[in-house]
Amino acid sequence: MNTSLQEYPLIIVDDEPLARQAVAGILQARFPSFPILGEADSGPSGVALFKKLRPCIVLMDIRIPGFDGLEASRSILKETPETQIIVLSAFDDFKFVQQALHDGVLGYLLKPVRPESLKELLEKAVERISSLESRESEKKDIRLFRSLAVREQVSTFIYGSKGGIPASDFAELSHPPIRYGYFLVFRSDGGYKLNSEDIRKVNKSLDRLSGCLPGNWMGKYLPVFIRTDNNDSESWKSEAEFLSREITHIIRNITGSRVSSGIGPVAIGPENFGDSFRIAFDSLQDDGVSRNTNYSGRYSDTYPVEKESVFLQACRASDGTAAFKAAENLIDDLISPDASLMDARFAVTEFLIVFRREWESLSGTPKRRVMANLLREALLCNEYDVLREWFLLVVRDLIRNMIDTGSSAGGGREELILRKVKHYIDLNKLREVSLEASAESVGITPSYLSRVFKEKTGQHFHDYVLDRRLASAAGLLKETNLSSGEIAYQVGYGDVAYFSRIFRKRYGSSPRDYRRNR
Repeated sequence: MNTSLQEYPLIIVDDEPLARQAVAGILQARFPSFPILGEADSGPSGVALFKKLRPCIVLMDIRIPGFDGLEASRSILKETPETQIIVLSAFDDFKFVQQALHDGVLGYLLKPVRPESLKELLEKAVERISSLESRESEKKDIRLFRSLAVREQVSTFIYGSKGGIPASDFAELSHPPIRYGYFLVFRSDGGYKLNSEDIRKVNKSLDRLSGCLPGNWMGKYLPVFIRTDNNDSESWKSEAEFLSREITHIIRNITGSRVSSGIGPVAIGPENFGDSFRIAFDSLQDDGVSRNTNYSGRYSDTYPVEKESVFLQACRASDGTAAFKAAENLIDDLISPDASLMDARFAVTEFLIVFRREWESLSGTPKRRVMANLLREALLCNEYDVLREWFLLVVRDLIRNMIDTGSSAGGGREELILRKVKHYIDLNKLREVSLEASAESVGITPSYLSRVFKEKTGQHFHDYVLDRRLASAAGLLKETNLSSGEIAYQVGYGDVAYFSRIFRKRYGSSPRDYRRNR
């Protein structure tokens, strides 16, 4: 067998030592490109061995102790569907074999295993593995292309067209098409010269922010387009201020340079997006807020770093009293009557972002969404005294929560977590919903969410998502004329064949037959 010198490691799961030896002998003598990483003699030990070694291929006997080969195969494929599993059986177990193929295994062999039959399935496994690797490579190329396309799209929004193509055409490339949006413009100050690696890191970080379209660097300036759903002045101002501070931190942390930023107003229609850019850019050239009657702003990066360091050291030492005292010492620098109320809000916002990063570092748990509402509340404080009082109350509570991890326990909180997670799943329309992303949305660890979900619902998280996906698919089949492929994509499945298999397993008929019988 020609495998171009590439190796495809595998494991053998069979409770009969002689059977394992026979298969191993064939592999070693005839198929050296398939090294044997290990062997197991039961379902549980086979799954454990797979998780430890992560082979490309599994040779799995159907009738093994613990739980049978079908259950073991399902467990492996649920976690890593790209694994190629070949089932073995000493009997012509048609029902077992049919179920195994239905669950997604590659194929089956009767014992004693014949070299030619094994060769045929190994070649098929190599083809699938190569196809998956090629598909993954294509996905990486697509991600790169999208990243480049976004930068070109932003350029057309600034200049009105590119290569003779108007900005309105580029706006239509997004789904849904972009109708509203505004520009943030960032300037790297202090004589720092950007290098390609820093630019790559900044762009990668910004690509993760929802609705954020970073453009190409223009010397020391970075334009960032933010798409919005409408031009409601109150909602977008708070968002713009928050994103400006967040992106400033990203750039500063990566480059080590001082950063200033300007905000342009929301523009309606791609033909007007360039006006938002010019207002944001012009505000960076002035000493204060742009004279334009639309909202725009300029922020400098002045900040009491040394006092902040004392606060962070107290947090790391789990000294709540010292941390709160350090926060009190910071307050006159953050909220000073000598500065504008807007600047005081920005200073508090920056402190809360730093606090959030430290909390994440100490706990190992994302806190972005936990803090987001607080950042918006800071921007709503309309008097210096109100902002000071709010700041001290919030910081005291955050310090307590960060240091005393047990203070937030309780069944009521767990019920709230479940409601929020279920809402998050529905909001994302069941696409790309993972345990990790759902846990992050409520600021807890994936393992904690998994345990709470099982205890409170009696279902594993992934089973719940599967139920929601299939129920949504069934509804779309009944209520729309979308094709099976379009429905599969809408409920989170890129592989239509796999979607059809699990749909049939749940509802007893294919998507097409289910629609006919609606």
